[in-house]
Amino acid sequence: MKKNIIHLAYMILVIIGPYQIHAQTAILQGVVTDSESQSAIPFATIALYQQGILIEGTDTDFDGNYLFANLTDGVYDVKASFLGYTPRRIEGVTVKTDSIVDLDLQLEPSGAILDEVVITRYKKTPLRSSTNSSRGSVTSRTIKALPLTNISRLAATTAGLSSVNGSGKRVRGKRGKASYVYIDGVRVKPHDAKQLKRKAKTKKSKSQLAEQRVEHDEKSIGDYGFTSPLVEPLSTLSIDVDRASYSNIRGYLNRNMMPPTDAVRVEEMVNYFSYDYKVPTSEHPFNAQTTLTDCPWNKKHKVLHVALQATEEIDLSNKKSQLVFLVDVSGSMSSHNKLPLVIESMQMLVNRMNPDDRVAIVTYAGSSRVVLPSTPISNKDQIMQALSSLTSGGSTAGAQGINTAYQIAEEYYIKNGNNRVILATDGDFNVGVSSDAGLVDLIEEKRESGIFLSVLGYGYGNYQDHKMQMLANKGNGNHAYIDSRMEANKILIREYTSTLYTIAKDVKIQIEFNPNTVQSYKLIGYENRRLNPEDFNNDSVDAGEMGGGHTVTALFEIIPTNVKSKYSKTTQVDPLIYQSTDHSSHDIGWLKMRYKLPKKSKSIKLESVIDNTLISDEELNGEIRYSLGVAECGLLLSQSPTAHHASYDNVLTLIEEGLQQDAYEERAEFKGLVEKIQQLTSSVIIE
Repeated sequence: MKKNIIHLAYMILVIIGPYQIHAQTAILQGVVTDSESQSAIPFATIALYQQGILIEGTDTDFDGNYLFANLTDGVYDVKASFLGYTPRRIEGVTVKTDSIVDLDLQLEPSGAILDEVVITRYKKTPLRSSTNSSRGSVTSRTIKALPLTNISRLAATTAGLSSVNGSGKRVRGKRGKASYVYIDGVRVKPHDAKQLKRKAKTKKSKSQLAEQRVEHDEKSIGDYGFTSPLVEPLSTLSIDVDRASYSNIRGYLNRNMMPPTDAVRVEEMVNYFSYDYKVPTSEHPFNAQTTLTDCPWNKKHKVLHVALQATEEIDLSNKKSQLVFLVDVSGSMSSHNKLPLVIESMQMLVNRMNPDDRVAIVTYAGSSRVVLPSTPISNKDQIMQALSSLTSGGSTAGAQGINTAYQIAEEYYIKNGNNRVILATDGDFNVGVSSDAGLVDLIEEKRESGIFLSVLGYGYGNYQDHKMQMLANKGNGNHAYIDSRMEANKILIREYTSTLYTIAKDVKIQIEFNPNTVQSYKLIGYENRRLNPEDFNNDSVDAGEMGGGHTVTALFEIIPTNVKSKYSKTTQVDPLIYQSTDHSSHDIGWLKMRYKLPKKSKSIKLESVIDNTLISDEELNGEIRYSLGVAECGLLLSQSPTAHHASYDNVLTLIEEGLQQDAYEERAEFKGLVEKIQQLTSSVIIE
């Protein structure tokens, strides 16, 4: 009976959800359980293969259920795996049209469940045996291969789900007092543990330097904590207009699954939405506004809201576009929400472009192939036919495809035009240059050609979110995740100019905080967009790009000097002299920005004071309140330890007024997602 209810629930989910069942398709579903305890295993990885090629992947939900919808007729291999269990592979699963195939999987524990995780370089574990605890060792090589960003999240992968007085569920591996981490034999608290850094004494090769940059870019997405302006007076960051994290989170929630904390980038959630900020009136392509208000999730703290608004006035009549569609057609792209959605997205974009614009199509699987040379949009039928002919199959030689696409973009380069490569993929590079470091080298080299890059991510299960964001960041571009036709319309049609037309590149922000008024501060999000202070004036350091009409929001949580807080940082550093004597000691700080015009190599600097005028909650406009609500939701999803009084009820209160500015019902959708999160988390206790 219970299984029938589960089947019915899944059928309803698939039929009414964003991934609707098409005719002549099938469903494969089941439950993954522990072979000994018979309890469900949540968040297990389920991979689907056909003829040895990975075609789709997913995770089990809180009850161990998994689902593959819209499968085509055929024979599949199914592999289930989870940390602490022996992987299991079932071969020869036959799926027929318009059928539902049930395949339950049991995994055998490979050893004791890990309540303690040991990370050490020693050959012998420094832990003593214990009768009431379990342990295991993880090498640095293993950690590097895992899709994790800090030690707390490594501990969180330990398996186990148990009931609490029959009223809820407890996920093991999340308790700061119960999960211990040892680094080089020294016990530390998981949330205080620093990532291990390799210290090379020899001269680094080019690939080693690229690897070092990747490690810097992929450092912990966890909470950075507060910083005293007496220790670090400058906060420097590259602006970010990527929004893929929000779409990715929405995809998890629409599948009735909570997103993993590593998928949450707060700044991308906030910047997914457009805001009604002040339009630029000067000769500069954007302007900045700062607002100081009370912090919704820490009542004694303040929030500094920094808003950037790009100009929307772009004359497209004299600005021709030359785009190269670089499409992943490997076997992993065969799912209905991958290549078929890519084709539909590109056709929508072609219909939006002007007759004098040009498009080329390059595909890559086992090798790259030029499907269509650069062709004017006036030959639209030829372009549409080429897109419709795309089929998937084979391995993924992404680097070769990138090289070919840039070669075509350089050959047909339009001076003073919009030259861009649009990469559409799930990110599964596995042939040729496939390491993150090698791809960084390749993209950075191509960036110098003056050709911009847009990365469009598709699909779920094996989607390489962090890799896609990294490529976009290094390629003077932007990153979006397209999970539906509606999202494709948003990114490529409604936001056509902001996605495809760069009006300012290498945009950086630097704020000097005044220690007379600011005791400690914390930048919310932007973990992989932070720069060193000296990078601000270095024009060779890459930063973010802004498109026409873009809005960008950055938030800083501030502890005033007259507030006692457990998050405050004490220091013995001598006091700094805040700016010069003609600036008030009551200011919050000094805002500096740098940007380059798209075809220029020298940056332009803008400066302004951040005064200490506090805007009360009652006076705060709905746009800023809405952005704070989205940020609070992101802090909750990422399990920020400093969002002390955050709650989803408070999120709903903050966004209420902003729901009135919702022409495309995106904000109403977010409200629905928050309510779904409340339902999914109502019976789960994270220790």
